[in-house]
Amino acid sequence: MVHSWDVEDAAIMGPLDLAGRPLLSGFARWASASFDEDQFEAAMILERAWYIARGRRFLTETMAGASNTINRAMAGTCFAYTGDQAANGRLRRGHVDNHPALRSATFNTNLPD
Repeated sequence: MVHSWDVEDAAIMGPLDLAGRPLLSGFARWASASFDEDQFEAAMILERAWYIARGRRFLTETMAGASNTINRAMAGTCFAYTGDQAANGRLRRGHVDNHPALRSATFNTNLPD
C-alpha cells in the first residue's frame, strides 16, 4: 500500500506526519513537494477518489431541501458553496447519476515495484 489516510473535513488527520494537510485547495502543491513521482501519482489518485466518493456520504434523496452548508468540506470550493449561494442553496432530489459503467468499477491498488 502506498498511502492510507484518515480524513476529516477535507484535511488529513493521519498519519501524524501529514496531519492538517488539505485535500482540496493546495493539495497538488504540497503533495508534489512531499512525495516522489510514483508516490505523488498515487496520492493524486487517492485524493481524486476521495473527492468523488465524499459526495456519496449523503443520502440526497432523503435530504432533499436541506442546506448545502451541511457539507462543510465543500465550503468555499466553488461558486455554489460560497457566500449567499451556500447559505441559500439546497440539496435536490434526483440529481445523482449512477452510471452503469461505474456500478461495476474496481480499483487496482497493487502498484508495481
